[in-house]
Amino acid sequence: MEVAYVVLGWLLGMLSPIIVSRAKIKYKKNDLYSVLINELDEVQYRLVCTSYMLGARFGLFDRGFLGWCRNIYETYVGGEDKDKLIRAVDSMLNMSDEQMKEYIGIERRDLNKGFALKKTILTFSELNLTDIGVFSFRFQNILFELRARIINLNQEIERVEKLHFMTFDSSITVENHEIIKKDIQAKYSTIQDMMIMVVDKIDEIKKLKKY
Repeated sequence: MEVAYVVLGWLLGMLSPIIVSRAKIKYKKNDLYSVLINELDEVQYRLVCTSYMLGARFGLFDRGFLGWCRNIYETYVGGEDKDKLIRAVDSMLNMSDEQMKEYIGIERRDLNKGFALKKTILTFSELNLTDIGVFSFRFQNILFELRARIINLNQEIERVEKLHFMTFDSSITVENHEIIKKDIQAKYSTIQDMMIMVVDKIDEIKKLKKY
């Protein structure tokens, strides 16, 4: 009998570190996932807000796009402006086609004004990049795809910033100034498209099984 207790004690001693280790990994997974998703939520919300403003002035701004914005606003759990933004979108959706066309015309009356854009930085994700191996292979792939899209987005923002600074160069001819301004407007529209793709990719991540 004593031998049985000795063996049992030995087995428990051997298994305890494994059990504790697995529990820690599970805890780390849940904790890592929670903070990661919170960061992605914030990024998603900010990008939708920016793409809304870009769309009104330079790019896509129709009922389908507005409905897309509203869906993101509804699922966002933070921010004091959420309800105000939903009301603003609803107000737009309640407009007639003619009223919406008039609104867009007013927004695009002066396209020469610059539009300050912030780069997107996944601070937590970048700092913990080596830890995402705890997630499923599919989850990791989509996360890295998102990271690549954000890098491309930031590079496009850098390009439009450089073009914007060129508009202050007095050595550039009037004709070239106009060409640069048109390039800037086209890039703003491209950036909106890229932001939409990033937001959709975040949505895809949030729906994936993490383990």
